[in-house]
Amino acid sequence: MKLLNHSITVLFFVSIIFPAKSQIVDKEVINPISALTREQIENTGRTNIDAILAAVPMGKGGENFSYGFGINGQRNFGRSMVIIDGQPLDGGGSRFSITKSEVEKYGNIGPALDDIKEIQIIKSGFTAEFGGVHYLGKSETVGNYTYEYDGVTILHGFGGYRGMFCERADFQLEAGPAFAIFPNGNEFGFGASIGGYYNFTHPAQRVYNIITGTKKAELSVGVSLDFYKLNEVDAIIAPTAKLNFRF
Repeated sequence: MKLLNHSITVLFFVSIIFPAKSQIVDKEVINPISALTREQIENTGRTNIDAILAAVPMGKGGENFSYGFGINGQRNFGRSMVIIDGQPLDGGGSRFSITKSEVEKYGNIGPALDDIKEIQIIKSGFTAEFGGVHYLGKSETVGNYTYEYDGVTILHGFGGYRGMFCERADFQLEAGPAFAIFPNGNEFGFGASIGGYYNFTHPAQRVYNIITGTKKAELSVGVSLDFYKLNEVDAIIAPTAKLNFRF
């Protein structure tokens, strides 16, 4: 009799504990991604920082300069992606959209995207950029004399258009005012830039990183052709190599 009572008591507590645990798990499983996560998915990648690794000045205006380096900060207008709610698509989406199956190539995300049809990538938009580059002056020896040319720092504020060739590659066309700082004076002018970037992080991997809490800066490499025309100086044309970080 004691054994029977003990067994009934054990079964009673087991029946309470296991259903309660099951309810907790079910509640976690059906939770969709949070509003904060949605915000991060749609807006991550809008802020960019360029480290200008090498700029080679050319043209008549660049003949007294040897090498350039600098930094740019960019901000894209509008969202990077748009989440479309609905019945999830099977397999991959279109060229500029992401589905759950594509995100899960990078790891399991559970039910996080079960109520989302697809995530569309914004292919184009407008951007603003502020930054600067410093061109080092050349040294030139003529006979027994060595001439040291002054360097120059050029600051700029550009606005422009960006578009995407594919999910990882994009291009930009920008223009705007420029301000040059020489050792003996300053000059105003204008500049323009055309270039592109290749992003090592696929947009689907970006979504995976955000959902799993491993969100981090994305690394890209870029090249551009930069142009500056200052009031009293001939035009400077500079092929430029960049390392880009996206947040």
